[in-house]
Amino acid sequence: MNRICKPPTAILAALCLALTAGAQVTKEQETGIRKMMRLTGMIDMIGQMTDQMISSIKQGAPAGVPEDFWGRAREKRMKAEDLIARMIPVYAKYFSMEDLKAINAFYESPAGQHFVASLGPMMQENMKIGQAWGQEVSQKLIDDLKAELGRKENSVGVTVPGVTK
Repeated sequence: MNRICKPPTAILAALCLALTAGAQVTKEQETGIRKMMRLTGMIDMIGQMTDQMISSIKQGAPAGVPEDFWGRAREKRMKAEDLIARMIPVYAKYFSMEDLKAINAFYESPAGQHFVASLGPMMQENMKIGQAWGQEVSQKLIDDLKAELGRKENSVGVTVPGVTK
């Protein structure tokens, strides 16, 4: 009986090792990933995200919560390092050391720094363009739907935020 259990146990142990081997991140990978996260502004974005989360939770909290609670809560519960540590294996899964070196070289270059500096304003502008496009397309679809149904009014009950007619 003892011999029968050993091979499956060995196979299970080997399988577990094989599955966890892919999750191992070398110190060199971690350093490269942290550098990439810093250069791309990801670490700053995590800080901004936690600030936004606190602000959102704060708005829904009952009155009378002491102001210093929020700082303590952020320090205790929302450590950026905790999130970064969870993200590192994901980056390691998708980027080799060769990739990380090339990515970091780009982001250290003047063009890479210009890209990072321009990304926020570009995203804001593109978001406005996307919203306007979405409203135009939505209105055209509503008009097409009205025509399809042979009606002149929006009596089909379709409403699109930001579209008035």
